[in-house]
Amino acid sequence: MSSIFHQPTKHDLATVAGYVLSAASLALIVYILFGA
Repeated sequence: MSSIFHQPTKHDLATVAGYVLSAASLALIVYILFGA
């Protein structure tokens, strides 16, 4: 994890972006299931 902040690369940024998208998707699914 610390390597991402120490020496950011395109691969690390892509991994972080994937994490964010996955978290957002899961949050949206949970919101729809329990909200609707």
